[in-house]
Amino acid sequence: LSIFKITHEGSSNFSIVLMDSDGERVELLVNEIGKFVGSKAVGIANGSEYILDISANGKWAVTIEQPRSISAPSKPVNLTGRGQQSSDFFTLDNGLSVFRMTHDGKSNFAVVLMDENGERYDLLVNEIGKFDGSKAVGISNSGSYLLDVSADGNWSITVE
Repeated sequence: LSIFKITHEGSSNFSIVLMDSDGERVELLVNEIGKFVGSKAVGIANGSEYILDISANGKWAVTIEQPRSISAPSKPVNLTGRGQQSSDFFTLDNGLSVFRMTHDGKSNFAVVLMDENGERYDLLVNEIGKFDGSKAVGISNSGSYLLDVSADGNWSITVE
């Protein structure tokens, strides 16, 4: 699991594509117009080399972290944010978990549940504009998880 924390101070298109050593696209980390502050969670292979293909018209910075879950809160968990962010870790036990989500933006709102190794576990929502809904997910492996959120507005997620 790698978390890319990204900032941009320009006024035009800003995009970053994570590419492997063969030049293959691994993940689009960001594609926004203007100033940007956010993060993106990505599972990448150990021992491989990668590059960032960056297009920007202003100052930018990328910090890459590989966090490990030492201890994480159990549900219920309340998460809030604005824009593109990856959440902190939280613990889920085997069985049913319900994710209640809201978004007040105008563009895409997508939430991906990921395990502590960066593997995508489930797509919880992928909608355009305002959203107020929930998704039930059966968890088969107890452990630490996080959410990778793509949004253009304020969002809240409660994990029950």
